[in-house]
Amino acid sequence: MRKRKGFSLLELVVAAIMLGAILAVVLKFSAAMAARQVAVRHRDCAAREAANVLERLWQWPWDQLTAEKAREVRLGEEAQQALPGGELAVEISQPAQEPDAKRIAVEVRWRERRDEPPSPVRLVAWRYRNPGKPEAR
Repeated sequence: MRKRKGFSLLELVVAAIMLGAILAVVLKFSAAMAARQVAVRHRDCAAREAANVLERLWQWPWDQLTAEKAREVRLGEEAQQALPGGELAVEISQPAQEPDAKRIAVEVRWRERRDEPPSPVRLVAWRYRNPGKPEAR
């Protein structure tokens, strides 16, 4: 009998099919991970922007912390560039049962894809009037 010194055509075809299947799975997984990484970057940017807006509002004097004034607040330049279709919504309310408290809600929305609903990041804080301390102007 003669010794074989190579691979048969059938063995090469089977190996190529197996490599192709593995490559297809790896590419699909890589594409999903890349899309997920972009989504995480968007959420991180939105969370930072919401925290920054909330911090800016917190510094406003008590009498200027109104819903009308809050409508003037806009997304920062970095968030506008980073978040596709980025929007900012700020709500300031003062419940009748709590005259010395204001509820501040900041929501940043954006669209990952056109066929999906907007993704929101929402932060809510309560600010209480300090009657013993005069407001800084």
